[in-house]
Amino acid sequence: MNITKKGWLLTIMTNSTKLLISVSKGNSKTGAIAAFNLPPIKSCLNSSTCASFKDAAGKEHKCYATLPYNRYKATKAAWDRNFEIAQNDLPELEAQLVKFFKSYNGQLFRLHVSGDFFSKEYLGMWVRVTKRFPDVKFLAYTKVYGFFKGLELPKNFSVLLSFMPSIPVPQATKFAEQIGLQIAHVTDERPVGFVTCPEQTTDRKVNCVECKLCWNISSLKRPINIHFIPH
Repeated sequence: MNITKKGWLLTIMTNSTKLLISVSKGNSKTGAIAAFNLPPIKSCLNSSTCASFKDAAGKEHKCYATLPYNRYKATKAAWDRNFEIAQNDLPELEAQLVKFFKSYNGQLFRLHVSGDFFSKEYLGMWVRVTKRFPDVKFLAYTKVYGFFKGLELPKNFSVLLSFMPSIPVPQATKFAEQIGLQIAHVTDERPVGFVTCPEQTTDRKVNCVECKLCWNISSLKRPINIHFIPH
């Protein structure tokens, strides 16, 4: 396997040069946590809720992932290529991910800083991959809630149902209980039973590598939900 670096992307090439996948190296918020991304909006089945939306004050926002996707040609090409492989050759994508994780030295991995689970088959592939590498902790936020109802996830695969500010917390919490997963919610005030992201609340910025809270959601004895402050 050949690995080349360009900017903040890692490009992984199998022995067959026909297909490529790209994995990001992380950022200042997360720290050095690799992530597999897909293009925003077109890989998200429920993008109508977050492609463009207004906050409580009436200010309009766009999906945060559209900024790097539209600004950086290498990023757009990498995420588009990942999506093309995922749509057209899922076994090849799984094979390449397995090769990647066999040489991955990290303890944490993030799915979809941009993008989401666009099909049950694609989600099933990730379940198989996470089971195969129990020493790596995987994390994903998702708005494709129905895919997870009744699905048993590996202990090293934490999934948080992500809700927009327009969804009342009680409604989101009740719905998440039916699915059987914890939630991440953006609100001005921290709801009861939620923990605010430490990266947003500590004087010394604590990144995800130091915190690891979200990656451990599935293994905590007392279930908690994650609160993010609007920014």
